Amino acid sequence: RHSSNSKQTFIMHTSIGSRSGHYYHHAPGSRSSLLRSSAVNVVAMTSSQFKGCDAPLPKQVKVLGMGSCGVDYLASVAAYPKPDDKLRTETLEAQGGGNCANALTAASRLGLSPVIVTKIGGDGLGDGIITELQEDGVDTSHIMRAAGHPSPFTYIIVDRSGGTRTCIHTPGAALVPEEMGGPADLDRLLEDGVD
Repeated sequence: RHSSNSKQTFIMHTSIGSRSGHYYHHAPGSRSSLLRSSAVNVVAMTSSQFKGCDAPLPKQVKVLGMGSCGVDYLASVAAYPKPDDKLRTETLEAQGGGNCANALTAASRLGLSPVIVTKIGGDGLGDGIITELQEDGVDTSHIMRAAGHPSPFTYIIVDRSGGTRTCIHTPGAALVPEEMGGPADLDRLLEDGVD
């Protein structure tokens, strides 16, 4: 626990296809230290104490997420198609997706100050991803764009009769560590804008 005048930054790392994440607490001038190894432990530790957000936080809490973001296309069908079947969707919905983007949107709605570091395509779909995240209060200034690559998207077939979903994912260009700079660059990112 830090004194009331210290800066606080929390980092959450998620990966595609994983429901768990790693949470880190970063204190200025110190090395980041692992708080919990799974999201389940963090939620269990804090949910019983959570009383709601009826007042602003006493100071800004920055949440940095590095991970997936994209678009999900959810097609609801009466029953999953057999090979060579043709059928119509009952509903089709397009919405933001990706573990990291979803978690940061939730953080924004809880009054935190989320920042996303990710890579998407230099296409119109990517423009829409950025617009939606900005409207949800997520800082998108550290999103990298990959010209000539598609933004990540997933077709999700929702089978109403069987109660299942099938995901077909199209990844975008990979985000490699060298693109994020060195440790000093990441430290600056964590410090920027924290009150």
